[in-house]
Amino acid sequence: MILGPPTVCVDRQGIIEVWDAESEKLFGYTADEAIGQSLNLIVPTNLRARHWAGFHQFVRTGRSYMPDITNTTGVAKGGRLIRLAISVEVIRDDAGEIIGVAATIKEFR
Repeated sequence: MILGPPTVCVDRQGIIEVWDAESEKLFGYTADEAIGQSLNLIVPTNLRARHWAGFHQFVRTGRSYMPDITNTTGVAKGGRLIRLAISVEVIRDDAGEIIGVAATIKEFR
């Protein structure tokens, strides 16, 4: 099996619903630890206000304030900061309503 970059999917409130094996390796949290938690789990405290403002705009409008790929910082289990490149897209239901967000994440050094 070939695994791609880590993918995290969240609902409209930013609660983690999908946490794949690559996310486990990158952030150090198992799926059992991450699923059901807020994205605050991996968003550094100093970036949360900006993150949530942009996140809520994205789930309301489907338009991101970020470029297609955004460089940012995440936080792993134990508090280690990680430099990340993130690409996001909305998840829609069959009626076209936005029901969540999928993020593809890559660590860069």
